[in-house]
Amino acid sequence: MLPGIGLFGTGPVVKVLVPILRENGFKIEAIWSRTVQDAQDVAKELNIPFYTSKIDDVLLRKDVDLIFVLCAPNLHAQISVKALGIGKHIVCDKPAGLSQEDALKMILTCIYSHARGYYE
Repeated sequence: MLPGIGLFGTGPVVKVLVPILRENGFKIEAIWSRTVQDAQDVAKELNIPFYTSKIDDVLLRKDVDLIFVLCAPNLHAQISVKALGIGKHIVCDKPAGLSQEDALKMILTCIYSHARGYYE
């Protein structure tokens, strides 16, 4: 069974990516945006059942195993580190972070999560 997907971001990439993911059997479970209104608008347009403006509302969903980080770059590391830390898989748009330190945090969290047995 394919993992349920949570999306962070509502830009043009999301609107192209969602139909491609669905064509390949993935289920989009949730979408996040900085504002509830933006999240609601895109959720309605793309038929996504859950929307929010709270990061943890997506990350803590049991039906979401794979996170796509497609929002503003200043949030890439924050969201990715949180997701990896609780055992979620991520696909992060470029850049990985706004600094080398951000990217390193993401890598170290992934290594740590793997060592704890989240990933096999």
